[in-house]
Amino acid sequence: MSEMNWFLLLLGGMSLLVLIAIIIGEWGVEKSSKSNLQIAKKIKKKCRYAKILIDIELPDYKKMWGGRSKVKVDLIVIHGVNVYVLHFVNVEGYVYGHEATKIWWCVHKSKIKFMNPMEISYMESEIVKGIISEGTEIIPIVVFPDGTNLNYINVIANDIKIIYESQVVEYICSKKANVSKRNTQKLYTILQNAN
Repeated sequence: MSEMNWFLLLLGGMSLLVLIAIIIGEWGVEKSSKSNLQIAKKIKKKCRYAKILIDIELPDYKKMWGGRSKVKVDLIVIHGVNVYVLHFVNVEGYVYGHEATKIWWCVHKSKIKFMNPMEISYMESEIVKGIISEGTEIIPIVVFPDGTNLNYINVIANDIKIIYESQVVEYICSKKANVSKRNTQKLYTILQNAN
């Protein structure tokens, strides 16, 4: 075979690998979105007056994300004067991380590196805080699948909650909130219009 044929064969193989990576990546995003939707339905059923925004893109006025103009937030739940900003981490296995490190690891069948979800959740909550009015409590939550082992996470701060998917509904709906339909609707409209 000539060098040109080898080059074309190599190029075709690389293209196939890229296509497979794109398909797998799309499947992972779809799986995450379905999980968000299921949790949103459960919250809506238990917290009647809650308003929910799923996969919403909000403007990043502070340019916290390195110049990106919009940031996608997985799930926002407005319940009274509380606004819960949920960031879902779609990994299963043993998670290792520290609140001050940029990269966390998950070990299951292979070792996966991912950005510190506490940092992401903090930035997403700051973006929400920049859009809505004062006097509203913003509560950032990092959500892991139930099959994840979080025993190896070193977190001292208590301003960002890290919980399992099965705990989300109970955590949000059990918190006492001054449930004002008008206030909830107002906050929902502000965030929806920022989308």
